[in-house]
Amino acid sequence: MIVAPISSWNTVHLVTHSVLSEDPLSPSRSLRRKTNDGTVKEHLADESRNDESNQLHAVARERSTSPLALVRSLKGDLDNLAMMAIQKDPTRRYSSAQDLHTDIDRYFAKLPLRACGDSLFYVAAKFLQRHLTAALLSVAVLILLIFSIAGVQSANRKLEMRRRLAEQLPLILELRDSRQTLDRCEVTNAEFQKFIDQGGYESPGYWPTFFKDGKELSFADGIKRFCNPVTSEPAPSTWPNGVIPAGLENHPVHGISWYEASAYAKFRGKMLPTLYHWYAAADIRFAAAIVPQSNCAGHNTIPVGESHGIGPFGTEDMAGNVCEIQRIALDYRRSLDIAEQLPELIDSSKIAYYGYSWGAMLGPLLTSIDDRCKAAVLHCGGASPNRANAVTETSNFFPYVRTPTLMVNCRYDAIFPQSAQEAMFNNFRLLDPTQKEHLVYNTDYGHCAPREGYINQAQKWLDHHLGEPKRASN
Repeated sequence: MIVAPISSWNTVHLVTHSVLSEDPLSPSRSLRRKTNDGTVKEHLADESRNDESNQLHAVARERSTSPLALVRSLKGDLDNLAMMAIQKDPTRRYSSAQDLHTDIDRYFAKLPLRACGDSLFYVAAKFLQRHLTAALLSVAVLILLIFSIAGVQSANRKLEMRRRLAEQLPLILELRDSRQTLDRCEVTNAEFQKFIDQGGYESPGYWPTFFKDGKELSFADGIKRFCNPVTSEPAPSTWPNGVIPAGLENHPVHGISWYEASAYAKFRGKMLPTLYHWYAAADIRFAAAIVPQSNCAGHNTIPVGESHGIGPFGTEDMAGNVCEIQRIALDYRRSLDIAEQLPELIDSSKIAYYGYSWGAMLGPLLTSIDDRCKAAVLHCGGASPNRANAVTETSNFFPYVRTPTLMVNCRYDAIFPQSAQEAMFNNFRLLDPTQKEHLVYNTDYGHCAPREGYINQAQKWLDHHLGEPKRASN
């Protein structure tokens, strides 16, 4: 019997323990520990390790490359192949030498290896290695095709824009002509005095039909509503004793109703601009340049044309001096008047206000000055970021809202941020908790809430406060 020295048994035991319990390094990691750009990375404890390092450098020199390049060449397929061949778990090793031989052949053929799995990215990478030229040509053809399609679509869009422009050209020319007929300045007190002097208040032909509470009034009864309480003669409500205040002849006339403004326009052979005419002429894209030059913060009017807030079409005082917003309020009230005149078509007791963005910002002003709307939905609105004078500052009207109001907003709205939303909602002081609700969606929709908010929740709110709609019988 041969007995090995104790030291030999210890060595065998250590080797066996290492093989069975320790995971070996992959070939690339093993070599990386010996080199780093041609220099020894770790201190070599013995001569054999120096020999291994020297052998590595010698092989690199023979192949006209560097040790690190050799390390990189082992990464991937060769590392996986070697590690699968020495797996401790039999179920994870090659089942036979033939399987190992097959994977080696597949490596040289640049085919996917069994040792590397079958992920889509890996299989695609191997395919590109085998068919690199064809793949590059395919990518080039695909890019060319994409640009061709984009070019065709761009050309089609240009043709469509030209077609639409040709269709809309008559309307554009009409709008251009209508802008040329818009007065350059606001109507002055002196100009309105001519209307009075020439019998404007006594000429029924200038006046639209009068209505009150949905009922038509006679011309005489309608005119009585505009009489000065001191003189009993019709005149603007801001003229004490029915005459122009001294020194204000060239200031814009105000304190008149929509009826009076409409009659004056007809007296001049013209018509009042609608909101859409005014919006086109004002062109709010220039607001940042016009508003600071206009009389918005002053406590009194100034003579027309004295401000430097000239619009893009030459009009003056499109912002400030007197309140263009009153035209919107008049249109709003007029719309409600018309609804009340059509009881066979509209139930005027169930009218709601729905405003989006700017319309939502103006909603509290309109519903507070005329409460005929029985519910309101304000979609993506809030307090105006720009302060106006006391008459037109919408936030001054928040505490007077009596209409049940639902606000629908997005948390990350850049136009009306959360602070502007809360500044509006928290000042609805006359509304109890059952009459107001604020829905804030934590989404990235920006300045438009999700459909669930501005349609589904809005419908529930209106159904609750107005009653569910019923189909009219034939």
